[in-house]
Amino acid sequence: MTLIKLIAAIAAGVIAFAFVIWFAYLALLAASSGNLY
Repeated sequence: MTLIKLIAAIAAGVIAFAFVIWFAYLALLAASSGNLY
C-alpha cells in the first residue's frame, strides 16, 4: 500500500512539474511573439 502511494505521489509530482514547464513555455512563447492572452 505504501509503495502504491509513493508511486502515485511521484506520478502526481511529475505531472505537476510537466504542467508548470508547459505553462512557462507558453508564457515565454507569448512574450517572445509580443502577444499577451
